[in-house]
Amino acid sequence: MKSLGNLLAFLLLLSLQFASAADIKVMTYNIHVGIPPSGSSPNLPAIAAVINAASPDLVALQEVDKNTTRSGGVDQAAFLAGATGMHHYFAKAINRFGGEYGIAILSKYPIVETFRQELPMVEGVAGEQRVIAIVAVMINGQKIYFGNTHFDIVEVHKEVQATKTVEIAQGITGPFILAGDFNAVPTTQPMLTLRAAFTMPCTNCGFTASAVNPTKAIDHVIYNSQVLQTKFVSKYEVINENEASDHLPVVATFSDRSPTILSWQFATPSTNGREVSVSATFKENGLNTATLIRGSGLRTTNDAGANMGLSNGFVSGTGIASTTALADTSIAVANDMYFGFDVSVNAGYKFSLSNIKYKARISSGGAKTWYWKYSVDGVNFHKIATPNVLTQATDTDGEFQPEISLINIAALQNIQYGTTIKFRLYVSGSNTSTGSTALGRSLSSTDPVLMLGGLVENISTPTKILSWNFFNPAKVGNETTVASTFADAGVNAATLSRGSGLRTKNNANNDITISRGFSAGATVTSADTTAAKNNNLYFAFNLVVKSGYRAFLKKITYKVRISGGGAKGWYWTYSLNGTTFHKIADPAILTAATAEEGVAMPEVTLQTIPALQNLVNKTVYFRLYINGANATTGTTAIGRSSNAEDDALQLFGVIENLETMPVSLSSFTGKKNNNKIQLNWQTASELNNDYFEVTRFADKDEARKVIAKVKGENQAATYVFEDKNAINGYNYYQLKQVDYDGSFTWSKVVAVNNTLSKDEVKVDVKNGEIVLTFSSQKPTISKLQLINLNGQKIVQKQLNVNAGINIVTLPYPAINGIYIISLTLEGKTIGKKINIQ
Repeated sequence: MKSLGNLLAFLLLLSLQFASAADIKVMTYNIHVGIPPSGSSPNLPAIAAVINAASPDLVALQEVDKNTTRSGGVDQAAFLAGATGMHHYFAKAINRFGGEYGIAILSKYPIVETFRQELPMVEGVAGEQRVIAIVAVMINGQKIYFGNTHFDIVEVHKEVQATKTVEIAQGITGPFILAGDFNAVPTTQPMLTLRAAFTMPCTNCGFTASAVNPTKAIDHVIYNSQVLQTKFVSKYEVINENEASDHLPVVATFSDRSPTILSWQFATPSTNGREVSVSATFKENGLNTATLIRGSGLRTTNDAGANMGLSNGFVSGTGIASTTALADTSIAVANDMYFGFDVSVNAGYKFSLSNIKYKARISSGGAKTWYWKYSVDGVNFHKIATPNVLTQATDTDGEFQPEISLINIAALQNIQYGTTIKFRLYVSGSNTSTGSTALGRSLSSTDPVLMLGGLVENISTPTKILSWNFFNPAKVGNETTVASTFADAGVNAATLSRGSGLRTKNNANNDITISRGFSAGATVTSADTTAAKNNNLYFAFNLVVKSGYRAFLKKITYKVRISGGGAKGWYWTYSLNGTTFHKIADPAILTAATAEEGVAMPEVTLQTIPALQNLVNKTVYFRLYINGANATTGTTAIGRSSNAEDDALQLFGVIENLETMPVSLSSFTGKKNNNKIQLNWQTASELNNDYFEVTRFADKDEARKVIAKVKGENQAATYVFEDKNAINGYNYYQLKQVDYDGSFTWSKVVAVNNTLSKDEVKVDVKNGEIVLTFSSQKPTISKLQLINLNGQKIVQKQLNVNAGINIVTLPYPAINGIYIISLTLEGKTIGKKINIQ
């Protein structure tokens, strides 16, 4: 019965956790002051109708008038706030038409902070003043920052405005979503600059301007890394509404990340889609390596034998035609038309599963029916949910499908070592010729497209990780605080304290002392836990998990000693933010005064609380509320400690040292160093480390390249590698660490901007050519010379230079040797020595 109770408690906690999850829907919309493409005057009700139809939580509006003559003196932000039932904030950019013109933010949530900053412009270059507006809102108890901007149309202004935006963003500590009309497509320099502080959900984004016949994507929703700690972009869409404004609105949906224990993303390294199998790119500690495969009924070629391909995905076709009829799922099952993976744990762990999230990408002839099944014995597969049926081809980048809940499947809870769960995602409803069916696509390394949610628990024998003993040295009992007498190496020492509602003197101002204990009197008589909470009648301590460690909390044991008027109710709570406290168990009740040495209270179980497992770089706040004491003679104490081994308060759990994992990568950085990019990485520990592969990719390169193989040291080490052939612009690097058995893990992605400055010339000598790459601020005439060591001009030519990056190619001179390249650009001569051999 105890195990069943634990299971039910776990399921209840999970159901509450996921029931409280909420999407955040963000819209950006350039409303053209409400003037539709076919009209000449504002039609704000049409704009409001577009917003209401999308039902966003936060809206960034650009080109907004306030009290201008051209808009009839209307405060457009206030009007739209009233028409949508939202709060609003307007930020002026300039004065215009007798009023103000700028940007605005609408929010379903109350706005608790506002910020406005003018964005810079390049001196001497004509343009229009632009601003960035930022608000803070509270969503589900968390402060979210939401920004709006509208970059200038002039290229040089956009670049300095992007740089300033990055500076502002890096000063914000917390989740920050920025939306707006950036007047820049994803692959141009302003958007590349923004990547220093933001993630972009797409590079091949849907076109947004102009609305009637859109040809470019310049309206975007981007976000910082703190957003990705708890959210992911489950949907990103351009709304095809071209009658209200000259831009199309963009809507991004941010969904909660449930605790993910296993996931796949296909962007880094980029897949071509037809790999035989793909290993999970993330797995929780304690899980075995998992591999995504296809059943024998799926193939990666079509009827003509041509390869299928889908970058950043996992694609297939079928050899047997089927329909979308649910009965045809039997065809898929009978012919092994499935994607599949297994999940199991190492010894000393168990796991429980909560959900599956996945993104599907199909062509018009691809599979329309998606059907999940699981097996515990590897033979018998069981239906998880009713098949999900699509009616048409998905978006090019795929679409997240309805979440698959596993919470109520008892066979998928408390799974022990030695049991393997097999999942199969059967697909039907495709043709055998043009139909392509895929999991994906991943838009970036932070965009997993297949995620298994749940809890992995270390069930090793719990040990004491924090405790208090009041015997030696003996405590009087009225100390203000008492430091823990024991703390595991993975946690900080802790301090036991009292809430403001407890005191150490009675009404007569006499000390309340209980030797070898930690005592208190109540300031008010409390009849229940509500009164205890309202009056801060509690003992408290904090658990701080050190960096490099992980904690699984199991139980609390404690002794109490009370007088006849002391507290009879003892009620444990915890918090992860120090503000919101949650009940751990029903109050423990005493009926009378205890013995002089106190009594042991019932153990407080923590191991069934998901929030108290897998704690990394976390602080947990514990409070022990007490009630039922009088405010005069009652004494209430934790204790007593009868001897030096009699701990009165103990916290038990399992601590993992993450730095003893096979390879612990403590840092990975990159920086530009003259014409090279230098990569540095350090390991805190290494075990069975065969080598690192250094890989590189760029915005315009679809294929990832292995540029170096570095042998592992198998001990804590520092590594340095120089990329002498970096691509002009942004270079993205990622380490692949490979063990002796072939298993591997990927590091984070490091981005390094290798864009040339105005005074910089890059020279590559290879394959019979001399390639010069340089940058110019403006179109101009340049002089190029190739000079030997005798001063002879082998090449002398005039160049018509473009604004931006220029690339010039020269053939090798006839004679090998040392040469000087001289480039005169904008009145400055730059020389480079090269060796032709």
